[in-house]
Amino acid sequence: MKADQKKQYVIQMEVTKESIKDLGINPKEVSYQKVGSEYKLVHLIKTDNEELYKEFMQPVWREAKEIERKRNAEMECKKTALSLDELYENYKYETLDYNQESALERLEKEELLEKLNKLVEELDEIDKQIFKYYMEEKSDSEIADLLGSKRTTVNYQRRRIFSNLKNSLEDYL
Repeated sequence: MKADQKKQYVIQMEVTKESIKDLGINPKEVSYQKVGSEYKLVHLIKTDNEELYKEFMQPVWREAKEIERKRNAEMECKKTALSLDELYENYKYETLDYNQESALERLEKEELLEKLNKLVEELDEIDKQIFKYYMEEKSDSEIADLLGSKRTTVNYQRRRIFSNLKNSLEDYL
């Protein structure tokens, strides 16, 4: 650059089709240029005024720097392992326990238990007793002793009771 020449700067002024008409800008002097992170319609203005150039360009530079920082942060995050405890403590995010049953599964179980309880209430007294003892994990022999019956009779009755309950609950199983 020669000593008598001043440094030239180019300012990218964003324009719209309306502002081109309103400002009397020659449409041939307008082009799509990358401004920050997007391509925008711009009019290139040449100036030798460094302060004017910096004033116009600082927001563009600021946006470009912000985008660069975000991109760098995202890249850094991809390399970092997350602590689930830290996530919970800082943001109250809870992890999913895949062993926990879903709300739908709980609702289905509750509905099944309600139906089962209703069916058990409808059993005659001896069948209710057999069912109750079986749920207490008593063997057929123990139930027979408690009821004063034969073990084979209790076994037959228990299988009949459970078969009937299973048939009645077929829609739920």
